[in-house]
Amino acid sequence: MTTYVTNPDTTYLNKAKFRPHDRQRLRVAACEFNSANAVIAASSVMNMITIPANSIVLGATVDVKKAQADTDIKLGMTANDDYWSASIYTATNGTTIEATTVGTGGGQLYHTNAATNVTITAITNEVNTAIVVVRAVYMELDAQTAAN
Repeated sequence: MTTYVTNPDTTYLNKAKFRPHDRQRLRVAACEFNSANAVIAASSVMNMITIPANSIVLGATVDVKKAQADTDIKLGMTANDDYWSASIYTATNGTTIEATTVGTGGGQLYHTNAATNVTITAITNEVNTAIVVVRAVYMELDAQTAAN
């Protein structure tokens, strides 16, 4: 037999029923990294997109504008460098490169309680000729705590 316990806390709902975009901002951010301007050494991490506190990251992708052979990168968050992908091969130009190895997040959403960054990490070789664009889609939840 299952015993159910009543939660004594209050559930807070978004009060903007007909225009949620006025209260919950859905953002699509993109940041290009050109390794001609800065090289990412092997095992080094580069911050790409800053995500504000109290946000839910819906997903992140990598587009390769200029390929670099024999190079893999991770796509993750500051606290988890391979959250979105543990390995993305950058040897082929293309949009929305599929992860060679799925990250530790397994496709789940990522909630931020403090400002954080979407990151890329060079795995074994330095990134020195590639150009990649990282995109992240996130929703700011400031309306949950804002005074009405």
